[in-house]
Amino acid sequence: MVRLKPTCRILPAGLLLTGGLCLLLAAPAGAGDLPAAEDLFAKHAAAIGGDALGKVKNMAAEFTFSMPTMGVETNGEAYLEVPDKTYSMISLAAMGSPDFESGVNGDTAWQNNPQMGLRLLDGNERRMAVRGGWLDPFSGWKGLWEKAETVAEETLGEAACYKVVLTPSDGEPLTAWFDKDTGLLAQEELAIPQMGTSIVTKFSDYREVDGVKTAHLIEQEGPMPFTVEYTVVRYNVNDIPEGTFDVPPGIKDMAAK
Repeated sequence: MVRLKPTCRILPAGLLLTGGLCLLLAAPAGAGDLPAAEDLFAKHAAAIGGDALGKVKNMAAEFTFSMPTMGVETNGEAYLEVPDKTYSMISLAAMGSPDFESGVNGDTAWQNNPQMGLRLLDGNERRMAVRGGWLDPFSGWKGLWEKAETVAEETLGEAACYKVVLTPSDGEPLTAWFDKDTGLLAQEELAIPQMGTSIVTKFSDYREVDGVKTAHLIEQEGPMPFTVEYTVVRYNVNDIPEGTFDVPPGIKDMAAK
């Protein structure tokens, strides 16, 4: 059986991935030289579509998923319905394993993991799942984190970036790097204490579809590196299967307790 860590999760507008650290080269900048986090969020929103985001009602996507260290080469699909519904699936049928599923419906975030079965997500897993379903992953940040601060200017690869730390009332902070020139999200990092490592997610190959820019390449480095490459991204579709966003009965029981 193919075993996927419970934190491995595909989301329509973003990913929660298990990974390692990449090299960061710090560039000195005084606190007074740094833009406010909210200004960077606004620049990011404009960069990925601005007013076009408000015209999106749903999204359907197809992607390839590869995990070289485990010999996994497969595909999947993801769906989003504004404002608070997502569903994603990684096909593992060819490997003789149940599919890896995850979803959000309102306040309920869940996962169906081949290794652990149905799980009701909470804490940071739930937080990242919920915001992963937003077209603009920072639009509702105040509902998930208590504060957001720009803490440094750093270089990732050849790109100058602003580093922002979002701190929740509980759990670990999320660190995000925004390209200084384009405003686009370049990378995120989330510590996973129980694993003794951090999740690092890299976003690249942004392409515009119907006025909305989406990262078509998502890369993870670390103990279980994998890559997600979107092959199809469609907005405002009318062919999302009925019941796609339904919460599994077992999850309903867990949520009711």
